Amino acid sequence: MTETNDQHDKKEQEVVNLAGQITAPFKTEELGWTSTDGKQSGTVVLSNRMKKLQKTVDVEEKELIRQWDEWVDSEAELDQLAAEVAAPAVAGNVHTYLALSADEREMMDEIKAEVDRFQKMMKEAAEASLKAMKESEKVCVFAAWIVPRLLISLSLPIGIES
Repeated sequence: MTETNDQHDKKEQEVVNLAGQITAPFKTEELGWTSTDGKQSGTVVLSNRMKKLQKTVDVEEKELIRQWDEWVDSEAELDQLAAEVAAPAVAGNVHTYLALSADEREMMDEIKAEVDRFQKMMKEAAEASLKAMKESEKVCVFAAWIVPRLLISLSLPIGIES
């Protein structure tokens, strides 16, 4: 078992070393950019942009998980409230709604308003996440284009004229 752990640790270190070698060019590689209106331009270090992208993805992932958990909790709460207000067999039935007292209908309307509010929040979060993912995709597409070219250029002999 100790041998297996040692082998695993050795392999893991080899992967870390290889990843460091592969990503080393990104630490100094600069990318030029120009705004869509052409009024601004500059350069950015690729590794810094990749780190920023990863941070954005991590933050968005945590927020999405938090909102999903909130959704699950709200859904369970709504199910419980619906079961308390109307029998489970008729929950959501329009005729049952009309048969409820004014207080019960008011409570059901408040629940519906809360559900609508939460759905709006989820939609806004999904749109924001989609926007961030599209921005991330732009960087990934560029990285997919540049990485093979960098690796090829790193493997070419230097100083030899063809």
